Amino acid sequence: MSIHLSASTKLAIAKRTHVAHGFRQDATEQQTRETIARARVILQNHARDRSRWFIVLAAIYTSLNAPLCVQAVWREVAADITASEARLTAGKSMRDAVLKCMPFLGVPRVLGSISALTKEQRLTFSRDAGHADTTAVAKAIDPVWRSLQSSRAQQETSLETMQMHGRDLWNSVYAPDGLASRLLDKLSSWHPDLGNVITTTAYGYNLSATEHVDRINTSAIAVACLRSEEDVPAQLTSHIYGLLKAGATEEHANDIMRVVDLIRTGVL
Repeated sequence: MSIHLSASTKLAIAKRTHVAHGFRQDATEQQTRETIARARVILQNHARDRSRWFIVLAAIYTSLNAPLCVQAVWREVAADITASEARLTAGKSMRDAVLKCMPFLGVPRVLGSISALTKEQRLTFSRDAGHADTTAVAKAIDPVWRSLQSSRAQQETSLETMQMHGRDLWNSVYAPDGLASRLLDKLSSWHPDLGNVITTTAYGYNLSATEHVDRINTSAIAVACLRSEEDVPAQLTSHIYGLLKAGATEEHANDIMRVVDLIRTGVL
């Protein structure tokens, strides 16, 4: 499958990679809610499941090292969903979305976001279970919390299996196969372990898991994170192609970049 980016998308990728930072870490909760609401309108235009708009926003706020905003996104999600099982499903999806930011953003920012999100989700599910916000909450909601745990621990995670899953996803993002293989050869020329570390660890153990965040949203997370990284246009371009190969439109890719820029500059 041959995919070509339009001139407008190429310009969007190159546009102002060093955007002036107007993002306010000290924004009030009401200001953050208003930003989330405006971003949601844009992102819901593309979500196959319109209730999964929060996945890209979780990635954006993790990129901006804004764990309080990640918590605010979860509160909006929880306010929208009244059924407990649907809340649990959304909770798993959002936590997996933050985890999937790790190959693009590194461990520290992901730790900050996922710890804040966990704290906020515990409060939500403790209230659902009828418990007050006390130090006993964690123990009281253990049965609910265990159901939120990742399914990765129950899956086959042998090295060979993860290598296979990682290569499958790598080939999907960097198709056709000839290009995917050439890229791995190039990585290995820089460091003999680099290609295997990326495909097995980042792509295999982390990104290839699609129970809670599917293939198209995994690529959307990549685009959001890499746009936030400001000056990695080659990697951003590769993952925009990956997003399109997963079935998204160029408009979707452009809107993700637009939301990142608008939030980062304090305009949205």
